[in-house]
Amino acid sequence: MTELDFSFEQPAWVRVLEQLPRGSSLSAVRFLTLMEGEEEYALGHWQKEYNMKNNTFKYAICATNQDLYVDSQSRERCAYEGDALINMLSAYTYEASMALPRFSIEYLMTHRTWPAEYALMPVHMVRLDYLYSGDRSLLERSYPWLRNMMLSERPDPEVGLFPSKAAPHNGWNSILVDWPSNSRDGYEMQAAYYNTVYNAMMHISLRDMAIMAHVLGKEDDATAFRA
Repeated sequence: MTELDFSFEQPAWVRVLEQLPRGSSLSAVRFLTLMEGEEEYALGHWQKEYNMKNNTFKYAICATNQDLYVDSQSRERCAYEGDALINMLSAYTYEASMALPRFSIEYLMTHRTWPAEYALMPVHMVRLDYLYSGDRSLLERSYPWLRNMMLSERPDPEVGLFPSKAAPHNGWNSILVDWPSNSRDGYEMQAAYYNTVYNAMMHISLRDMAIMAHVLGKEDDATAFRA
């Protein structure tokens, strides 16, 4: 077992354990994220390509951030939970401030969009905020709202799955899956009573709620969300 130390000045330290084949060796074991104004670090012969890609990612992310995460700068230019999740995960790698992702999360909690599974994503986003920052402030503010939302969902007791909310025609609660129709193996997205995508997101959301309830010392809630 070889320990890889990925060091972050802010917001947190991360340690990764990686199982390597017997006899392997590492020429470098340390990364430092390219936050604003930091010196670049690279790995051996990857140096030129590594620095080029990191600079591209870093400046693209910083340059396209505005006052709210949106789906794109040239198309709808609206805030969507799924797009905000991708934006915030990218920004965590290069930016030390949590202000923009937190504002976007709280905005989306009261301005939900479609599809149905996107409405569940603030749960995962709040957990990620705590995971990356170690700061409980957003978690503490958001927990009552998230708890009420998740407790309003009820699975079918016979099978333990959540019925799909999908409307017949791409409505507010339809399920969004961008798979081409010829790649779905006959799976009818809107016709499925227990939609796979929606139930996968429910599973992630309930898992994250149990984790956050435990962090806040709400063990009864944690047990209920694990059930």
